[in-house]
Amino acid sequence: MGPEEDPTLVPLDAEEPTLGDAGAEQDGLAEENDDEKSSSESESEDEDEDEEEEEDEEVARKNARKKFDRIISDLKDGKLVLDDRAKVRDFIATRTQSDHLGKRSNHKGQNLLHMLADTGKDELPSRKIKYLVEALVTMRWAAGEAGDLLAQQDTDGKTPLHCAIDLKHHRLAKIMVDSHPDIDVIIRTESKRTNCLHLALRNRTSTSGDELLMSLIEKSSAATLTAADDSSLTPLHLAVDYARCDDAELAIVKAIVKKCPSTMDMTYEHKERGLLSPYRYHELRHSEEEKAAQESAKTKRESDQAAGPAESVVHAKSSQRKGDGALKEERPLRQTVANPLDKDKKTKMPTYDAPKGKYGTTAPTRSSTLDGPLQPKPKVEGKQDPGSKEDDATPKHKEKKRRSEKKDTRTRSSKIRPTQESAAKIKEFLKLYCLRHKKHDEAVEFLYGVQQDRQIYFDIFGSGPTLSQNRIQDGLKHVQFEDVLQYVAVPQVQIEGKPAVTKGNKTPPKPDSKGRTDYQLLFDWLKEKHVKKIIKVIVEDLEEPSHHDEAIEDCVDGMNVEIWDWRKLDISPDIIKTKAPNVREVNLYWSGNNVVLRGWSEGDGLRQLKKLKTIVLHPRQGLETRKRHLANIAEFTERIQADSDLPERPKGETIKVIVAKGSGGPRGSTAAGADTAREDPFERHRWITTMEEFADFLIAAQKAADPPVELVRPVLVALIDDGVDINDQTIQSRVMAGRSFCHRSEPDNLNQGYYISSGGHGTAMAGFICKLCPDVQLYVLKLDEYYPDGKRTITARSAAKAVRAAVDKGVDIISMSWTIEKTDTNKADIEALEKAIELAASRNIIMFCAATDQGAYKDRSWPAATGTKKIFKIGAAEASGALNKWVGDPSAVDYFMPGHQVVMERQDDRLVARFTPYTGSSVATALASGLAALILYCVQLGGVFRADENQKFKDKALTEYQKLKSHDRMKAAFDKIGLAKASDGKFIEVWNYFGSNAFLKKRESDPEFALKDRWLEIVAEIGDELKKTTMDF
Repeated sequence: MGPEEDPTLVPLDAEEPTLGDAGAEQDGLAEENDDEKSSSESESEDEDEDEEEEEDEEVARKNARKKFDRIISDLKDGKLVLDDRAKVRDFIATRTQSDHLGKRSNHKGQNLLHMLADTGKDELPSRKIKYLVEALVTMRWAAGEAGDLLAQQDTDGKTPLHCAIDLKHHRLAKIMVDSHPDIDVIIRTESKRTNCLHLALRNRTSTSGDELLMSLIEKSSAATLTAADDSSLTPLHLAVDYARCDDAELAIVKAIVKKCPSTMDMTYEHKERGLLSPYRYHELRHSEEEKAAQESAKTKRESDQAAGPAESVVHAKSSQRKGDGALKEERPLRQTVANPLDKDKKTKMPTYDAPKGKYGTTAPTRSSTLDGPLQPKPKVEGKQDPGSKEDDATPKHKEKKRRSEKKDTRTRSSKIRPTQESAAKIKEFLKLYCLRHKKHDEAVEFLYGVQQDRQIYFDIFGSGPTLSQNRIQDGLKHVQFEDVLQYVAVPQVQIEGKPAVTKGNKTPPKPDSKGRTDYQLLFDWLKEKHVKKIIKVIVEDLEEPSHHDEAIEDCVDGMNVEIWDWRKLDISPDIIKTKAPNVREVNLYWSGNNVVLRGWSEGDGLRQLKKLKTIVLHPRQGLETRKRHLANIAEFTERIQADSDLPERPKGETIKVIVAKGSGGPRGSTAAGADTAREDPFERHRWITTMEEFADFLIAAQKAADPPVELVRPVLVALIDDGVDINDQTIQSRVMAGRSFCHRSEPDNLNQGYYISSGGHGTAMAGFICKLCPDVQLYVLKLDEYYPDGKRTITARSAAKAVRAAVDKGVDIISMSWTIEKTDTNKADIEALEKAIELAASRNIIMFCAATDQGAYKDRSWPAATGTKKIFKIGAAEASGALNKWVGDPSAVDYFMPGHQVVMERQDDRLVARFTPYTGSSVATALASGLAALILYCVQLGGVFRADENQKFKDKALTEYQKLKSHDRMKAAFDKIGLAKASDGKFIEVWNYFGSNAFLKKRESDPEFALKDRWLEIVAEIGDELKKTTMDF
């Protein structure tokens, strides 16, 4: 009965019943009771029918189970033979209706395909059911029947393909995969968050299923290949697990990456290490396996020692008899393969469109993971004892023996045996693929996470016209390179070598060539830095004289260059053929002489390079007409692309020739800068001279200490700016590491190293920090910048990355001598910068930033405008201590430091030819950072000095140092030094503590003061005074 028929539902506007209608009403109520009774009986009948249907369904499933069991039994016994498609068609035609081949059974809701897959492969080999399985997979049943049998899931969520893979019925699974028209949907179907590809990779204990595995990869879509399993691991993460790194695994890894390159962007979220790329996950699993093997070996040694000599001998003999089995017992690999990271199952699952980049925070140990064997080498089996004899009386016996040996060998070799060599090849493949295809920042995060340990390129574009060998070696001795570099870029520069050493008065021999050789010094230095491969070489060598052929060969020898861009006119093809045989792209700089074109394009020229895909020709017109010039290029292209005499290439593949625009003329960098006469018209800041004198005293005190006193933890300042110049001797020994976020040409993936200062600003700021604290260490972070309307502008994105990198490095101080204005286009990046600064504040990193120098208005520039209060905003002051007129809102400034006409060079340095003044709050910020570094330095150095080799007191000194390392405690230390009233009480009068009329003057009457080895006592006293008021926080 529908609601509109229900008599209890009365419309709101219905009339009240009258007395005359009472009888009718009673009759209506009687009818209503009859209707309700009828409705109740109808509902009871419906329930009975549902129960009957359920009973019928259960009976049908039981019957299906019986019939499926009978079919399987008959197939096993040979009573049912379905060894061709015709027999299968007849079987299905006669039994579809009666045997319900498309139905489910009462065994976990499985269909016939499930049950066939669950039957052991030894009981029912795939050859007996191949055609039946093909038919069941491809058949679509009538409406109301089962539909796609392979897509059905049992009560465990498993499809028949799941079951076959789970029981390692590889041939049956392969038949299913090859038969289904849309197999990716089946592969992607999950059972307990594990799809068929995950399962096949995790269950890979031998090579017997590799053909199936490769087929699954080939037929999977990107969604399947990037899906995460119940441990949040993608197929690629599973494939690179060290426990699976046998000789065949590299092909599987390559197949996954080839089919779906985006799988290289997927990450696994580790509870402690953050987001791990496949490369970093491989390193993690390698180190875990290695640690497990070492612990196992240690346990075994301890067990042998506890057992005593007699039992050890017995155990050794038993191990020899067991052969491989004894070795396997030392480290059961499958325990780690089955689910190596169960403890992290609750971690976040990556999505299919996970963003690139963001690969975690801490890089695992790198070089140690490949050192030493993981386990003892197994005893080689199958070798005949020289004293034994083989029964080879008949050919029959020989054949039987041969088949048996072949089977045994196959069985033994199919077991997965992880090896260091296979793991190294997989790691190298991942690294090379990353460096070939990813942009710099993405590659860094893929290889190291957010904390970069090694440089992946070397680029000195932007340096001056000359570089000395000594400056390179000294200024960049801290740099660690990856053994494979994305590129090396060298501008038109002269590398000055060390003076030749000769005996007596002999003059050094004259070179026997007019060609240059100095770039060899640079490439030799890279080789000494353990660089083994350079993917792309960019060298400016167009100016005469250029480097001669032998010098070029020596430069690139052994570097296996893949993209050649040595910019020398009419370069010999023999250089490229012999020293870069695997090159993929060649840039040729042509003078216009057609003889050169012919030499490049003849049969024994560049066409012999098997991997060459692209030639970029940079032509000059030369003496010929433009018509002849273009005709020569066209003929060159035809010869290069001719089929004859070419090495083997894929069908239809030819070498692509691109003619570059422009003349290909010299593009080297130049740098002017003629020396001027020595002149010093600048007023010196008392603040600066005081700190210079104290720095001299500090250096002398440390040198005089006997025994030498060294810090427990060096003071580390992150200098975020435009890089530093490696030629500057005053700072090169203070740079301990660095990282660049500056893109020289983003489309070409070219960057500018942190060891090149774009405008000299960062070099100057580094100089001021080192001037105050001569033993400080610098972590240089180079910002990206652009020049709209000719004005230098820093990108907020690179600033946010730089601050985050400083946090991850664990620096003590961050110095930011720059400002960024917020715009509509950089809002998101400004927010990222604010978050990075808040993170630094939460880690007790002392931060200094510059106030704006745009005149008196409310400062809304960043980082000064950030929400956190734990950042010092520094403004510029005149030599007198008065505020500089260009400082913005003084009330928003925390302290004022010298920032007007501050001269970098010392007045008493007679070697200086020119004095350089600097003005602005950026200078004041660098000085404030240097002062904070000096305070930390004095506190720790004084504590270590007084500890006098007592570790307990050294630990106490480090604890006091750590307490001082916070915003509030550093503010108390600054205030303790003394503030001038003339500058709103914000100008620090450093001479109160560091001047000769302060602590130094007090000690002049002390007879021990003359003993230089006691000078560090003064440093300790300064530290004591500065930390007195800070220890109460």
